[in-house]
Amino acid sequence: HSGYSGAGFVDHFDNAGDSVSFVVAAAIEDDYSLEFRYANATGAAATRQVIVDGDYAGGVSFPKLAGWDSWATVPLVCRLKQGVHQVVLYFSNANGTAINLDYLRVAPPAGPHAGL
Repeated sequence: HSGYSGAGFVDHFDNAGDSVSFVVAAAIEDDYSLEFRYANATGAAATRQVIVDGDYAGGVSFPKLAGWDSWATVPLVCRLKQGVHQVVLYFSNANGTAINLDYLRVAPPAGPHAGL
């Protein structure tokens, strides 16, 4: 598939129990946007669970796209304390539909501390 960034992407993220883990750093304690870049050409929205430092942070819906070469980004706002964190995108038994995952971008908070 074309259009992904870097040297590759996670393909066939499509079975209950599958997960992708990231290590991220927060400069300050604040609300950050966890932005997952994905492809989904299954014809239906996909869902996944987000776990941060072992705790449930929320669910994410990945709307269907035009094809596997089409990529989009979906956000989840999450409170992060200053420091290093583990973010896991998890396919639970309650989730459905395959996606390809390109990357996770952690967008800094808006406001006076933006960009720190």
